[in-house]
Amino acid sequence: MNYRSYLAQDVRHLEVKFKDGTKTNLKTSSNNKIVVMRVLPRAKNPFVVSVYENYSNGITAAELAEKCGYECFRTFQRHFKKHFGDTTYNWIFKTKMEDVSSLVLNTDLQMSEIAKKFKFKSPAHLTNAYKRQFGVCPQKHREQEGLS
Repeated sequence: MNYRSYLAQDVRHLEVKFKDGTKTNLKTSSNNKIVVMRVLPRAKNPFVVSVYENYSNGITAAELAEKCGYECFRTFQRHFKKHFGDTTYNWIFKTKMEDVSSLVLNTDLQMSEIAKKFKFKSPAHLTNAYKRQFGVCPQKHREQEGLS
């Protein structure tokens, strides 16, 4: 996935059309830029809607289950696997790393700032996770994209 495609410059508004035919309009800030971190699918299933509404950066699987109203973590895990086709931990990690990559490629934030925002233990921990997920260190990824 090319995260740079989420950066729109010199625009006044952006219309996003979804596969189901629905549309949404995004307006820019005063600098005429839009950065879309994630466009959430329009889900009809209450469980899926609840997961997307309650997901936030740095949340644990147990915290997500609790925010979604589940007292039994195992039940939440079963429902999650059924609806998302992945474990809660893997989905949270992949989603978190997509958000990290977006910041790496679309901002000039330092790795220490990104690590803190996403609740990594240290910038080194973030770098290791990033390299495991994308096969390249974050700083090198920026260089490859001509961003540093």
